[in-house]
Amino acid sequence: MPGSRFWLALGAAGVLVSSACGVNQAPAGDGGADYPNGTVTLTVPFTAGGPTDATARALAECLDRELGTNVVVENKPGAAGTIGTSELVQAKPDGQTLGMVSTTSAVAGPILQDGIDYTLDDLQPIALLAEVPSVIAVGPDSKYQTAEALLAAAKAKPGSVTVAVPGTTTVFGIELQRLEREYGVKLETVPFEGGGDARNAVLGGNVDALWDAASKDLLDNIRQGQFKAIATGHGTRLDYLDVPTLAELGFPKLVDSDTPFSLAAPAGTPEPVVKTLEDKTRACQATDKYQEVVGAQFVPDEFVGSAALTKKFTDLADTYRALK
Repeated sequence: MPGSRFWLALGAAGVLVSSACGVNQAPAGDGGADYPNGTVTLTVPFTAGGPTDATARALAECLDRELGTNVVVENKPGAAGTIGTSELVQAKPDGQTLGMVSTTSAVAGPILQDGIDYTLDDLQPIALLAEVPSVIAVGPDSKYQTAEALLAAAKAKPGSVTVAVPGTTTVFGIELQRLEREYGVKLETVPFEGGGDARNAVLGGNVDALWDAASKDLLDNIRQGQFKAIATGHGTRLDYLDVPTLAELGFPKLVDSDTPFSLAAPAGTPEPVVKTLEDKTRACQATDKYQEVVGAQFVPDEFVGSAALTKKFTDLADTYRALK
């Protein structure tokens, strides 16, 4: 499953380093003795119907039972997830308001976008809920039937090959920047508001390729022949997507384009509350219903809690700051 070896190694070290990672950690105490105290709101900073929303609703349905209270999902889309995340960090840090965050909304956006009123330090990461690898895909009749052909064309004529991404500060847009900076290969980035628009642009012949999350619906499109996958940005080959990794193709640094759907709370949330949410989320991830809705291939082999997730986000922050 995606990233399992990385997360296992990170998890072993995460407890030792989390207090030094830069993300605010709440002091220990009994702040969670009466948690939860009423309805829990789970904000999704994207529109309903997408993979982040589906993951949130699968978790909310399970947490209803695990926490013994209503868990209500609220969609607050806009600005690549940063609008909803901005509202999340302003909520009272008592565990009654939680949120879905991604690498884009939690890490990249605050560093690379102007006008964002929060940083990673304003969030308390709780758990990795799912991790979706990225895929580079083309239309079935594309002149670039392999990643080697697409990248060779870009090397021969920089900027001549266009790639659709669902936003410039998504992990896909960022990796395109790193491809040019680290390896001198320029693919022309064409940003769209979302994955649907990006896919349509490729299918319409307006853009050469797509770089997006290999979500269940996109995998279905690939299996049905609407798209042809030519590479993945995952660290190792996937058993359900038989294409080379960018690392195999000579770009070993480009392994950070997976999309981790994660649960977070406002910074300052009491440690007992964080621990309760970790435990309940762990239980939910093990259920057949959760794995069916989210996709078993996207659920980590081993549970990834607050310490390891915090470490991953702060490491990515260091990478993204180098792009400024």
